[in-house]
Amino acid sequence: MANCWATLLLMVGVAIAIPTVPPQLSYDQALASAVKTYNQESGLESIFRLLEAEPKQNWDPTTGNLQQLTFTMQETTCPNSENVVTEQCEFKPDGLIKGCTGYFSTEPGNPKILVSCENAVQKPVRVTRFRGLGLLLRGLGRGFGRLWGSNQ
Repeated sequence: MANCWATLLLMVGVAIAIPTVPPQLSYDQALASAVKTYNQESGLESIFRLLEAEPKQNWDPTTGNLQQLTFTMQETTCPNSENVVTEQCEFKPDGLIKGCTGYFSTEPGNPKILVSCENAVQKPVRVTRFRGLGLLLRGLGRGFGRLWGSNQ
């Protein structure tokens, strides 16, 4: 009976000593974590959702090194709260777009995410000018040039 208890205690001790290996995150999962981290720490009224990400062919979650994330995200119509499912939020039609760079530590048991975002340059707004005024002024300039050129 003592041997049975000794074997059982040895098995429990071995089970405790073996560290559990957390599942390795894919690039998409790391991006989702980065967006979630930004939303939790931003303090903004609306949450942001991933808009576009730079593809990573060399993503290796087993290295334990920092892996770079490059992505853009856009403001959504959802309020910033803990219970919101980001993927269900619609983008705001004129929502703020942020260009982000992040670093994801793939170190087993101690993953870390650092995210830095800046307002992205939005599509330029086309300005229409009164074309007739420009043509009129250009024509007047040519006329004055002819007048001054003929007096000499």
